[in-house]
Amino acid sequence: MTINKKKRGYLSFILSLSLSIGITGCTKITTKNNVKEEVKVKEVEEEKVLASVKTSYIEDDILSYKTTLEFEHDNEIVFQNKYSDMEGIFTFRGNSLRNSPSFGYADLNDKELEILWEFRTASSSWGGGAGWTGQPAIVKWPKELRESMNIYDEFKGKEDFTEVIYGSLDGNIYFLELNSGKTTRDKIKVGNPIKGSLSIDPRGIPLLYVGEGINESGVVGFNIYSLIDGCKLYELNGSDKYASRGWPAFDSSAIVNTATDSVVVGGENGLLYNIKLNTTYDKNNNTISID
Repeated sequence: MTINKKKRGYLSFILSLSLSIGITGCTKITTKNNVKEEVKVKEVEEEKVLASVKTSYIEDDILSYKTTLEFEHDNEIVFQNKYSDMEGIFTFRGNSLRNSPSFGYADLNDKELEILWEFRTASSSWGGGAGWTGQPAIVKWPKELRESMNIYDEFKGKEDFTEVIYGSLDGNIYFLELNSGKTTRDKIKVGNPIKGSLSIDPRGIPLLYVGEGINESGVVGFNIYSLIDGCKLYELNGSDKYASRGWPAFDSSAIVNTATDSVVVGGENGLLYNIKLNTTYDKNNNTISID
């Protein structure tokens, strides 16, 4: 891959590139820098357990980058332009590009904000309510999905039903109707404070993805829940043996790769995870599993 780059920006670019390379989950890293002033070459070489990466900058404004892996990896992280066929906000700022934080249209006359309803959460050692990003997921569920989940009966028949799904610092996930603020189903008790924005599967599959932000009790990490019955299907422990940092929290908002049936999420332990889901969703029997 060849990238044209302005000279004055090459050092910061290489440093940021090296940082992103360093979160691939390898346990041994050695770094060597060679600078030859006469040709103004900056070379960074990293040797890792699973990969060898070489990055070079040369005076002609060309940055060359080559990666050689010791294992085959055919699960490329490439996202489609359209994140979902459903209406809603499924992850922090809407999609994989983080550039779609809203949906629908509003008739703006007075151009003033008004509080329509409020909802009070419980509290943990970190308080309650919103965390650092604090953006809820908002989903207008199709009829088939709406009727298959554990939504309260009074909402299942509403054609325009739109659900607000919110992870709180009190360690719970709340489900509310957008129009009224009424509770739409039983809360999910995650157990540790949630500081980031949770994610909903954009494929029309009833899955919820959420990270835990503070290690108050038990395993702290990244979790996947079924929205059919609220049961936990998967737990990733943030105390990872490959991590260079011991903090196990997950504040990032996961994004789902529809093409590869995988989810990408970054941990505060310094690792970027690309998790193959192997999703099995049986609509006839209303069951879902991941492996």
